Amino acid sequence: MAFQLHKLPGGGVVRSFHYGSGRPVLALHGSPGNGHMFASWEAVARDLGVEIMAPDRPGWGSSDILGLDHAGFAAWLADVMDVLKIEHAPVIGVSCGAQWAIAAAAGLPDRISGLGVVGAMGQCDSREALSGMLAGNKLLLGLARVAPQLLTPVLEPVMRLARFNPSATIRRFAASSIEPDRVLLLHRPHRHAYQGAVEHLAPDCARAMARDHILPASQWSIDATRITQAATLWHGTRDVSVPRHHSKRLANWLPNARLNEIPGAGHLINLSHGRQIIEAVL
Repeated sequence: MAFQLHKLPGGGVVRSFHYGSGRPVLALHGSPGNGHMFASWEAVARDLGVEIMAPDRPGWGSSDILGLDHAGFAAWLADVMDVLKIEHAPVIGVSCGAQWAIAAAAGLPDRISGLGVVGAMGQCDSREALSGMLAGNKLLLGLARVAPQLLTPVLEPVMRLARFNPSATIRRFAASSIEPDRVLLLHRPHRHAYQGAVEHLAPDCARAMARDHILPASQWSIDATRITQAATLWHGTRDVSVPRHHSKRLANWLPNARLNEIPGAGHLINLSHGRQIIEAVL
């Protein structure tokens, strides 16, 4: 694993984590998180001859927060690809990172060659979209819909506590997770990847986490007709963080999509099915 810091031509700084070597594959992390979340993919990346390039999304880790909408994010990612010297690459988005991967596919159809969508949080613009979801996630998305200005103040003490003791944060996360996810987090490389992500969180990451919930709670500004790439979606059948009906809805909305439902799996299928997820976008 290595990470790099780059100044972007449009302003700001981006940090990117790199795993393996070979053909580039962009990976966009969930919320909370940063590029360190993909550390457990390093051995698979080397075996497949690819380089996972995982930038901290704006506001997370060491990448400047810019308050971007979906179109603005696509322009930001184009700048990131330029400084990383990537002309074309597939992109994989995990959980809250999925909306941004989809936005990149729509905004950069000539540069994003394939799309992987893992445990995706889709549009949460109705009560039906929140059905079957964990109470905490429902609360955040409900607040994002009715009082988005309150979301950052609510999240700030939570994120301060997470950054104060990353190992305790991961233990609490594992203890509160359903069994398939808890078992994955007990595996040392997976725990290292997620604990490292917490250790690398930016001091003002509550703003980024609020943004990740405010945009799904409203109508997306993404034009699906611009997405010509093949999209492979993955979702665990026991996922309660983001129930699988989100991916079913996305699969019907995306023009060229295939949904893989993983029986008995929870939310963290990026940890259990990394090889298959990467291979599907190559």
